[in-house]
Amino acid sequence: MSTDPAQGPASTDEWPRFTLRYTFGSPASDIDGTFEPDEVIVFDPTKKGGTHWVSAEAGWYVPLERIR
Repeated sequence: MSTDPAQGPASTDEWPRFTLRYTFGSPASDIDGTFEPDEVIVFDPTKKGGTHWVSAEAGWYVPLERIR
């Protein structure tokens, strides 16, 4: 976002819109990879082809229950 007064107020109108889903261990459909049972996989369900995901092993992420 721009904070330059000459460009006007900052806006999120041009930000991309997307959906993220997550699963643990077993991959969702169309995800290429082998994952540990306690590994979290975050992916975009609208992208096909299996390469639009990121994962983290246990100990490298904070469970949602701890941050709620």
